[in-house]
Amino acid sequence: MGISKGTPVVIGGADTPCATLAAGVKANGDACESVGTTNVLTICVDKPKFDKSFINRCHVVEGTWIYQGAMSYTGAAYQWFRDKFCQDLMEEAAGSKKNSFTLMNEEAEKAAPGCGGVVFLPYMQGERSPVWDPYARGVFFGVSLKSERKEFNRAVMEGCGYGLRQLCEIAEKVTGEKLEKFASIGGGAKSDLWAQMKADITGKTIEILDMNDMAPVGAALLAGVGAGIFKDPVEASEKVEKKLYKKVTSSDKYQDVYEKNYQIYIRLYQQVKELYKINTNLK
Repeated sequence: MGISKGTPVVIGGADTPCATLAAGVKANGDACESVGTTNVLTICVDKPKFDKSFINRCHVVEGTWIYQGAMSYTGAAYQWFRDKFCQDLMEEAAGSKKNSFTLMNEEAEKAAPGCGGVVFLPYMQGERSPVWDPYARGVFFGVSLKSERKEFNRAVMEGCGYGLRQLCEIAEKVTGEKLEKFASIGGGAKSDLWAQMKADITGKTIEILDMNDMAPVGAALLAGVGAGIFKDPVEASEKVEKKLYKKVTSSDKYQDVYEKNYQIYIRLYQQVKELYKINTNLK
């Protein structure tokens, strides 16, 4: 391959363990949300925890594990909604300094919390946590003649929040520890509207870090460990400047409507899951 003799070759880790290492998830109780095409809640534990709703995997920090709830298509669902139903906003963005997602957020903010009863299940192409169902697909529930695009727009965002709350509750049950806050990284983390929705729905404090594409950073840190630049992954992680973009605290202003829709959300899949197998080409 043309690599000089003596060049160290270091075994690293998968994308999420590397990203969370760079974000500071390195000890028991540390937690992080990664917001992109998918939405992944990662919690570091010092003993492996097992639950069929979550992924349990070795962390890149020796002696620790990461407990992960991975929703597969949250960010992808929002992009799908933009591409299929918001062509006008995409055209408007092309001639302005705002991107199309910012314009979508502005429209979603005009919809009342709870979206007039519209609840979105973001299982667009199957789902991992917490249902592990390749047959699952997206659902808009509670549509009425009063429903407008802004309600559907916001419902996609709220659906991610309900899913995240569900993952938080599962994590707390299995670990036996209350999750008070978590860091948030990734391309979708800096949506102020979306972050506030998630904080309000989950009741957690979200610390948005001024970081993007952290997996390559984490991989580079592990290479540094392998090359002897850092003593271990913990020291390497502590060398990364974790600049806080924004701290988002939860509000109970819309607690009643979010609670009602959340109860619909967590029961919706159970009500329709048998129909998925009839309505899919999967064998």
